Amino acid sequence: MVRFARKAVIASLLVGLGAALAGCDGFLTEQPKGSLSEGVISNESGVEKQLVGAYGALNPAAPGNRGIAGGQVWRTDPAHWAFGAIAADVAHKGSIPNDQAPANDLQEHNWGPENGYFDPLWSNRFEGVSRANSVLSTLKSLEDISESTATRIEGEARFLRAYFYFDLKKNFDNVPLITDTTENLNQPNNVQEEIIWPQIENDLQFAMENLPAVMPDQTRANKWAAAAFLAKAHAYQGEWDQARSLFRDVIANGQTAAGVPYELEEQFSYNFNAARQGEEWSENVFAIEMTANDGTGSPTNAWNSFILNSPHAVAPWGCCGFFLPSHDLVNSYKTTSEGLPRPDAFTQAFNGMESVLKNDQGVTSSESFAPATGASLDPRLDWTVGRRGVPYYDFGPHPGNRYIRGPHEYSGPYSPKKNLWWKRNASVGRNTNGFVPVTAVDYAAMRFADVLLMAAEAEINGGSMQRALDYVNRVRRRAANSEGFVQNADNRANALAVVSSESALLSTNPQQYDWVVREDQSATYVFLGGDAGDISNWNRYPNPTDNYNIDTYTMQEFTSGVGALRKVHFERKLELAMEGHRFYDLARWGRLDSRMSTFFGYEGALTRDVGPENTPSFKAYPIPQTQIDISVTDGEQVLTQNPQYQ
Repeated sequence: MVRFARKAVIASLLVGLGAALAGCDGFLTEQPKGSLSEGVISNESGVEKQLVGAYGALNPAAPGNRGIAGGQVWRTDPAHWAFGAIAADVAHKGSIPNDQAPANDLQEHNWGPENGYFDPLWSNRFEGVSRANSVLSTLKSLEDISESTATRIEGEARFLRAYFYFDLKKNFDNVPLITDTTENLNQPNNVQEEIIWPQIENDLQFAMENLPAVMPDQTRANKWAAAAFLAKAHAYQGEWDQARSLFRDVIANGQTAAGVPYELEEQFSYNFNAARQGEEWSENVFAIEMTANDGTGSPTNAWNSFILNSPHAVAPWGCCGFFLPSHDLVNSYKTTSEGLPRPDAFTQAFNGMESVLKNDQGVTSSESFAPATGASLDPRLDWTVGRRGVPYYDFGPHPGNRYIRGPHEYSGPYSPKKNLWWKRNASVGRNTNGFVPVTAVDYAAMRFADVLLMAAEAEINGGSMQRALDYVNRVRRRAANSEGFVQNADNRANALAVVSSESALLSTNPQQYDWVVREDQSATYVFLGGDAGDISNWNRYPNPTDNYNIDTYTMQEFTSGVGALRKVHFERKLELAMEGHRFYDLARWGRLDSRMSTFFGYEGALTRDVGPENTPSFKAYPIPQTQIDISVTDGEQVLTQNPQYQ
């Protein structure tokens, strides 16, 4: 209860301050409007409120499904569902072709500076920079504040500034540097000299050295979050010695802002369960908090930028059928008979499975469908992807076509899952104040599994191969915990009935698509319509656990075949899919061209939203044309377009 009450206080502050915390689309040519009047902030209480506003920019949602600095809120998503996933090989835009048409260009790698998704992302991240800078400027003018409090606030503000700049850097590469000492805000983006990474590193170094380990709230940045992000910054630059040293320290000694030592959660799914994302969340390095019905009467403090990304037009969802997992992703979870992935051949037939895992593409929900049996699959598949016949949390077996807005042949038969809530946890996982329910599952911007897998990369690049193997196997061992598997029992809570015989099943009185759990078979039956007393009108779905097969690597397996580094890359795909990391990983590895070329050929043979004619674009997005246009001063353009787009 404390956790949600605290966020309600933040919400009331943000609503009460109103325009004082509103953003400015053309901030480069004006003083930022994300600041408060001097009378409000000229004391310790005021600057603390200002810091809350800076944290609020992490989830940049404003009333009316807008970003705090303008643009549609789904274009400013902190998890980058469009930029980090549908522009990669793990997801389709989904929905129907003409809805959110600019996102089509992202998934097809056909974007340009005028694409309508870029400017909201740029403006809202720079609004975060502006708010962090305002905190730092205010601190300099305060006298009646203790040194320890001022240092802690400075550390948090500098962490946030680094976080926002990291986001800008990985998306747009060459961006202008605006700090709390910058007087002329219309700064150039220096495309000749690197100016952003040093600033990110300096801010994170200060935060790491000055922030406490334990903070007043679990979702605030602490010294270990700063250390982890500093290690990530070095990893992005290929500075493996610095990254490795930091990662080792974080893994050995790090703890959450609530004081819990970093460790993988016992079950993979706990990271996406709103009811378990409390102070004991051991995998939380840094998370962006979302809330359910927090008393504001608004969805803006929930994950409002994911409002499009749930099953369409079927209760309890409502809208809008975007963000569908790809065939490529689903097939990545196939394993060998030894329970290991095949990074070099996952789109091919092996281990008795075809090149495409059996699915219901082209089959309506009222037609019978028999899921794959005798398959060999990584169990993380069914916590990441909704597929027909498999429990979709506790909402019953995924019904297939009824959850998909567009035709299957457009973007496939699968649904997203990690961002949604359990029905039993709707009171903390669902915000009902929008035009459709919005998820209140917190977004883990960095979780401990992410740290372990980046650390494995660092160890392979000049460190200990044994450590790298151990880190990867820690992640795989957790995935193999059978207590955390999706299983038939998940269908019990909201079933029409739980029975132990066929006669009991046939004596129920179902409506179409009701389901009944058969305990004697560990299976679930869904009624398709017609005569409920005829077993042929019931679709039987076996226990998905029958298909799970996962194991850890030996050193021989880890270093043979495609090699250890490629196996770590693939493990990141499996573990972090649909969390917004994939595009940026491929870009920093220098693998965007080769992977996306393969993806467009493979996926394009299965769906028609992409095709072999698509060719990979550049690893950084263009500077939004709107920002270039408003930077013109005295007839001179201040911002320069990234060279690859000139």
